[in-house]
Amino acid sequence: MPIDARLDPLMGCANTLFPLIGRVANLVRRVCRSQTNSPAVISQANDLKLALETWDPPAFIERPEDPTTDVQHTLQTAEAYRWATLLHLHQSVPELPGPNSTELAQRVLQYLATVPLASRTVIVQIYPLMVAGCEASTSEDRQWVRDRWQAMSARMRIGVIDKSATVTEEVWRRRDAYEAQPTTRRKLVATAELMAASAHRQRGVPLVRTGEGFEEADPGRTGMVFSFVEVGGGEGGAGEGSTAPGVDQERFPRRRKGPERCVGGMDAAYTVRGHLHWFCSDEPEAG
Repeated sequence: MPIDARLDPLMGCANTLFPLIGRVANLVRRVCRSQTNSPAVISQANDLKLALETWDPPAFIERPEDPTTDVQHTLQTAEAYRWATLLHLHQSVPELPGPNSTELAQRVLQYLATVPLASRTVIVQIYPLMVAGCEASTSEDRQWVRDRWQAMSARMRIGVIDKSATVTEEVWRRRDAYEAQPTTRRKLVATAELMAASAHRQRGVPLVRTGEGFEEADPGRTGMVFSFVEVGGGEGGAGEGSTAPGVDQERFPRRRKGPERCVGGMDAAYTVRGHLHWFCSDEPEAG
């Protein structure tokens, strides 16, 4: 066995899986630099999906030296990595056929739940817990995710765990606010349009933001990052179906009424280009 497999049981179990995860990460970065998924991107994503679906761990795995860790723990963690990567790929290229985000996330959380907190394998579960934990929607599932982050934080004093827990909470907050709005009052605009709208406004006057509503995505991203703007709702509001204040109506015409923009059956706000995805989320602003 290679020495890294003896030192790190997950590497011994999933050393052939990590290159696939890296290729998916590269594809996601490519997706976020574009506005649509081209046939070439979809084809590459489909090849990666098939490779992930057919991946199997090696026939023999050396038993970890740590008495708290069992071979089965590493196998379950590797499966969590695999399904988390399938979930990340699905949210990047939703044109691919297959299970929805909820089903994929539940599979990840189920694998993580089979690994006891006493196992050393828990310390390498940040990635799958982040990817799947943000999809938790029930109070019971969210509390389980919180408890897992807290247990990991108590075991490892590293900032990335607290940061991941904060981002997870922020994703939940954004999704709750978004889903609390009637579908007729949800409006998704591309960041490029949002920035154009801002340019039409008086310099120094920010776009309107409320406690439930406006979430501005990272303006540094070049892809089609969707942001949520509260529309309608009282005197002085933008009104249902209208664009953000200050938008040139000839350049950015009103969008047709009906469901939000969807890609492959998925609301664009939940994809990696959307403000409801952990890839676009950050810590909540003060105040």
